[in-house]
Amino acid sequence: MQVFFELKEEFKLYIELGKNYNFPSPEIINCHRCNKLVQFKGNAR
Repeated sequence: MQVFFELKEEFKLYIELGKNYNFPSPEIINCHRCNKLVQFKGNAR
């Protein structure tokens, strides 16, 4: 699953920091199958 977000800094800084960029925390949502609350983990960290 992909989570889209807006950059608050310049794109150049995002590229330079790579995995060290301060990514926003994924939202807590309901599972589409069981309706349980789920928080996704970021893979880029």
